Amino acid sequence: MMYFEQLSCLQTWINELNAIIDRYFKENDVCQRLATTPGIESVIATAIVSRVGDPRLCEIPDHSATPPRLC
Repeated sequence: MMYFEQLSCLQTWINELNAIIDRYFKENDVCQRLATTPGIESVIATAIVSRVGDPRLCEIPDHSATPPRLC
């Protein structure tokens, strides 16, 4: 019975995290544009934006396609 309760708690936590990710995705235009790329869905787009950031904030806008460490 204990494992079922733990599993239930984990599932609740996962559902809450998914709701946070979905809300962030819906509010972020960069995430939505990334999701138009074949193979990139909302969770992946949100993960990319959370790691890389907004390319519009790069100091060198002409080189926004370069890796973030070079900006």
